[in-house]
Amino acid sequence: MFVNDICEQNQNLLTETDFILSSYPRSGNTWMRLLFSDIILQSQGFKTKSGGNFIPDIYKQKLDTWNRDPRTKKVPLRIIKSHEFYDTRYINTIYLFRKPADALCSFYYYLLGYPDQREELQKQGIDDFCKVKVEQWRVHVESYIEAKDKKHDKVLFISYESLKEQPEIILKKTTRDFLGLNITSSMCRIAIKNQNFEELQRIQKFEDTSQLGFWETGGYQDFFRKGKVNSSKDELTQSTIDFIEADAMAIYNLAISIEKLDFQKESNQGMAMIKEKIEDLVGLGKQGSLSLKLNGLLSNRNEGEISQMQIYHQKELDYYKLQLQQVQEQFQQLQVENKQFKTELEQQSQSQLDQTKEELQQYKKELQASHEEAQQYQNQQQKTQQILEDFTIQLQKAETLFQKYKNQLDITQTELKQSQAQLQETESVLEQSQAQSQSQLHQTQGELEQSQSQLHQTQGELAQSQSQLHQTQGELAQSPQGELAQSQSQLHQTQGELAQSQSQLHQTQGELAQYSEHLGQTEKIIEQYQSQLEQIKAELQQSQSLLYQKGWELECSRFQQHQTQDRLAKEKFKIDKVKAEFHQTQAELEQLKAKLSLTQVELVRTQFQQQYITIEPQLENAVQYKLLVWDAWYAYHNGDLKKMQQCLQESLKFTPLSRTESLLKWLESFCQFSAEKGQPFDTYALTNSQEWKRLILPQRVIASKG
Repeated sequence: MFVNDICEQNQNLLTETDFILSSYPRSGNTWMRLLFSDIILQSQGFKTKSGGNFIPDIYKQKLDTWNRDPRTKKVPLRIIKSHEFYDTRYINTIYLFRKPADALCSFYYYLLGYPDQREELQKQGIDDFCKVKVEQWRVHVESYIEAKDKKHDKVLFISYESLKEQPEIILKKTTRDFLGLNITSSMCRIAIKNQNFEELQRIQKFEDTSQLGFWETGGYQDFFRKGKVNSSKDELTQSTIDFIEADAMAIYNLAISIEKLDFQKESNQGMAMIKEKIEDLVGLGKQGSLSLKLNGLLSNRNEGEISQMQIYHQKELDYYKLQLQQVQEQFQQLQVENKQFKTELEQQSQSQLDQTKEELQQYKKELQASHEEAQQYQNQQQKTQQILEDFTIQLQKAETLFQKYKNQLDITQTELKQSQAQLQETESVLEQSQAQSQSQLHQTQGELEQSQSQLHQTQGELAQSQSQLHQTQGELAQSPQGELAQSQSQLHQTQGELAQSQSQLHQTQGELAQYSEHLGQTEKIIEQYQSQLEQIKAELQQSQSLLYQKGWELECSRFQQHQTQDRLAKEKFKIDKVKAEFHQTQAELEQLKAKLSLTQVELVRTQFQQQYITIEPQLENAVQYKLLVWDAWYAYHNGDLKKMQQCLQESLKFTPLSRTESLLKWLESFCQFSAEKGQPFDTYALTNSQEWKRLILPQRVIASKG
């Protein structure tokens, strides 16, 4: 169930003196370990308090290191906690069981304390959890019931409900009779007081949980939750409780019956011990004086001790004498009742015979009614089987539809993953394009700003050149011809530079227009990518919507399948119930047939007795002879030739006829009985049987012929 490496190693280390304390989780194992630990520690002279468990856990503590605990030095045995299904390596086992609904509810809340399981359990819910786990609970208990059947005296059943109701009786029964420890009632009461549920809860909430002695309490603060009987009625729906009871309560009731049988057997053993002590004391009284016997046994002790022992044994003898007197009075009363019963039996023999005849008729009517009822059950079973087949077909259709939706969902999820990958790729390309475009834009803007700066510089130079030109022209008008020529040359040079500057200006303006056009194209590309991105996002939203729709259809299909399975489980339960009732009816029919057969035999025997007692009251041998011949014919009729031979051989003691005359008389009687009952009688087959031949010839002759 929870097997790990330590558990497997420990199970291989078990010895004949080990006792396994096993249970399904949350069935009282923790409390029982505390009680056992407290009692055993008291027996070893330790003073105990609440907590203090020292019983090893088969999953957590290696058994070969357990005896290092100084508290275990004088303990004659070892008790080991386990939640496993029964294992053949378990030699002595105490099995603690609890009502299935209570145990499963407690198990659910216990598992909620583990974070890695909490979300899944909350999603599942307590009702579905209990419905799923009830099969595991039932198989767990069945494994120990089978072990009880095979190893009767090595397995002891104890219910949590009995432990809650009468803990002292259960503890004394277990520790004394099963574990074989010398335990007093006072030890049991101290343990029960120390380990009461409220005190354990208080320690769990407000104190150091390590003093409890359990590894679970180290990180789990709700180990002792409620501990009540039938608490599941406040936590589960009625339909869930009905489901659990239909599946598991029969096994629980069987376990309760086993527990009662164990308790009754031990009570009978106690009564047998009392009777033996009474017989010993009576025998002691016959042989001599009790005081002389005590004086001989205690000759080495002082008179005060001897007197005390005499008083003690005298009281014990008086007590057992009183019990003996009560037993004798009961025996005398039984004798009186026996005489009265014999008298009433003689007076009512005829009335009982009539009553037997009436009961025989009644049994025949009941037998016929049972046959009719069995036929009705068969018809109902056929109808239920047809309903079951219809539900099976519906379930197959639901599973087919579920598979179809699942395939569609897989396709949609694949398409969604492809769309997401394409979207990521497009976004990556778009981001690269945007980064490249922005880089080019920044570069173009820089170049444009540089060109504009150059243009302003050129315009400034042009203005300066024109100013110089005007100045030169003015100077030319005032200067001589040589200077005029020089000025004209400078003018031409300045005009060339001006033309060159204008050409550079036109070129820069062209480049600026080209950069503007390139910037417009880049913006269009960005807008195009953004449009594609919006389109992909729309497709993605559409795919997600389709995915949600398919998921909803899948959940609906699962819900329908769950409903169909519930109906199927209910119909299966009805079928099992009908089958059980049918088998029970068949068993009752067989019992009625057997009882009818015995009644017929007793009726015939009673008729013979009444006939011969009425006609020849003194011929007791004749009556016995007639009854033995009848028993022989009845055995022959049922095919039991060996018993027939024994009855006929016995009848020879009650007849004066010779063996040959008896043989003929037997054949006549067999013919008569068969004719009265309307049964065929094959004389040839009977007389040629080995059993008949043994009645005719001596045994040694048969042996020599064989």
